[in-house]
Amino acid sequence: MLIKLFTTFFKIGLFSFGGGFAMIPLIQREVIERHKWISKRDFVDMLVLAQSTPGPIAVNTAVFVGYKTRGVGGAIMATLGTVLPSFMVILLLARKPTMPYGTVFYHIIKCLGIFTPTTANACTATV
Repeated sequence: MLIKLFTTFFKIGLFSFGGGFAMIPLIQREVIERHKWISKRDFVDMLVLAQSTPGPIAVNTAVFVGYKTRGVGGAIMATLGTVLPSFMVILLLARKPTMPYGTVFYHIIKCLGIFTPTTANACTATV
């Protein structure tokens, strides 16, 4: 069950774009309709809690679903499954900024000054 929690949330994290709120329908479909891990009422209650606690709503929802189904281990596995895809993409782009898609992305990030305040000064108009 722990591996299933991880793979389910990993798939959600890997194939969803648009932030945490875009993940909610995918989480709902997987945990309520497909796997039937929790009821719709419990899911709504979890969303209310996830919105009222600090942090990203998708991660908070993963924590609550994981905890409800398998306790602390489930919360850890669901959270890792949600966060790991984004983390892996960031690592890939950070390690290989010379890739064609990585170069453009890297220059945009540099120009916006997201890495550090000093990298904004290194922005050139040749992007």
